[in-house]
Formats: sequence, structure tokens, C-alpha cells
Amino acid sequence: MSRYLGTATALTALMAVASVGIASESPLAQQLNALENFQVIAHRGASGHAPKARCRLRAGSRVGGVDYLELDAQLTADGEVVIFHDNTLERTSNGEGHIHEHTLAELKALDTGSWFNEANPEQASEDFVGLPMLTLEELFDHFGHTTRYYIETKSPHLNPGLEAALVERLEAYDMVEEGRVLVQSFAQDSLLKIEALQP
Repeated sequence: MSRYLGTATALTALMAVASVGIASESPLAQQLNALENFQVIAHRGASGHAPKARCRLRAGSRVGGVDYLELDAQLTADGEVVIFHDNTLERTSNGEGHIHEHTLAELKALDTGSWFNEANPEQASEDFVGLPMLTLEELFDHFGHTTRYYIETKSPHLNPGLEAALVERLEAYDMVEEGRVLVQSFAQDSLLKIEALQP
């Protein structure tokens, strides 16, 4: 978690610059003000309690005091934004290859939960067997504006078009103006694309 706490601290200074011209009572301004304080970020939505595919739904809602749900966004072959940490499917599913090589329907057919039971027998549950991959929209439909989201554009070089698809969904769910999202990336080009699409 320290990596993300450091990132959030660094973001505070950057966001202060971005806040110029934002009405002080607006939700976005409230989010920027909140970044002045210690923030608790559930890395992968509390992935120690449930499979990454469902941890935000199964465990994220049980973990109290969380300010942000951190997640990794990737793009399917047919342009859908899904939540998945690894670049490839093998470690945490019964699939093979990269996310961008498969359609959403193909990814939805995979079991992305059983691996968790094998790796974490003390947290195992029959409910995790056969869990499908989550889309960003499913996550938003479940949590809505009850929490904030810390979204990483995962390996954007493997997910061309991810930034535009992400911004489209953030705007559709009114996450930007409501101060519900921070976007991070380990690729500066990806952040610059996000900024150009939605300052």
C-alpha cells in the first residue's frame, strides 16, 4: 500500500494546481481537498480477501474506511473495459494470452476465481469457483457514487484505445465532475492522452 500512499501524496501537489477555477463547493473540489489528508486505498479492492475478479464486490464493500478502490483497467478486442491485473490470463484464470486478444464474451466464459481457493485455502469459498471477469461498468453499476476509484491504465502499449474507452465510461457514469476518480499509469503517454481527452 505504501507505493500508492506515496503516489497519492505526490498527486496532492499536482491536483492542487488542477483545482484552480473549480468551485470550492463542487464534488471535484471536495475530492481535491480530501487528498490533503491520509487516504486509504484498497489495492485491487482488497485482493487478500477474494479473487481479483470479484474482490471489489465481495470484499471491497466489507472493508471499512476505504477511500478509494484501486483497480487495473484493460481493453478487450471488441473495445470493452475490463478489470484485470495481469498482462496475461494464465496465472489467475483458465485462459491463455493477453486481454486485448480476446472479446468480452470469450473473457466472460473464463473461470477467474478458482485459482484464489488454491492459493488461499484459508479464504476459500465455493462462491469463487467460476467467477467471470468484471467490466468497469459492472463495478460502477454495483458501487456507483458510494466510493471513489483509483484506476490504473494497465500496460497501455498492449491496450491501444484504452484511454478513450475509459474516459467515455467515466463521463457516462458522471465520475469526473462528481470527483469520484483518480487515474494513474506507469506510462506518461497514457496520462497525457487522458488529459487531452478529459482535462
